[in-house]
Amino acid sequence: YFMGNWADFERRVHKMIEADDQERLRMLDLYYEATDHRETNPEYQLTLLTIARNDAKRLNDTWWEIFFESWRLTTLTADLHDFTRARPLAMELMVEIHRNAVRGHSSSFDIQTNALYTYLQVDPFGYEQELERGFRLLDQQIPREPVSDRFVLYFRRTEYLYVTQRWSEALALALEFQGLVKQGEPSAWWTNWVLFLLCRISNSLN
Repeated sequence: YFMGNWADFERRVHKMIEADDQERLRMLDLYYEATDHRETNPEYQLTLLTIARNDAKRLNDTWWEIFFESWRLTTLTADLHDFTRARPLAMELMVEIHRNAVRGHSSSFDIQTNALYTYLQVDPFGYEQELERGFRLLDQQIPREPVSDRFVLYFRRTEYLYVTQRWSEALALALEFQGLVKQGEPSAWWTNWVLFLLCRISNSLN
């Protein structure tokens, strides 16, 4: 998972179980079923997450609504690579980010990073101002530690610099990314991401 603060998620789940809140527990079942289909059938995953989002909306439960919306955006971007469908959701969520309910939400960084990823894939030059501002703000907010939120930010920001042909800047950031990965727990996942970026950038510089 790339979500930042799972403690909040676990606390809410524990509260639901203690209260035997069947309506909210049904949302949780939909979420777990959805993640089971992430690699095999992401379109079905999106359908289940949409049902869960609708249930949260009906229950007027803003926290869970934002949680499911974040995962819907992740599904559209990271799993389906359907940026045409992702763009209106990304724009909507970026507006919501400025409201208190979203600003302090544990999915806030994921929403912002996936929204920037969407803008990057749709039109990196047309959304240059939004991308520059968004990456700068996230860089200020996310701890400079070997944590997944920071790694995902580095990956997307390096991608942005690469596709806009700012290769020297992309190389410098990729090397910073690599250094931070080495400080954290050994992970083939993040190491492979860094190596992929460095290979692409090096090829363009030659």
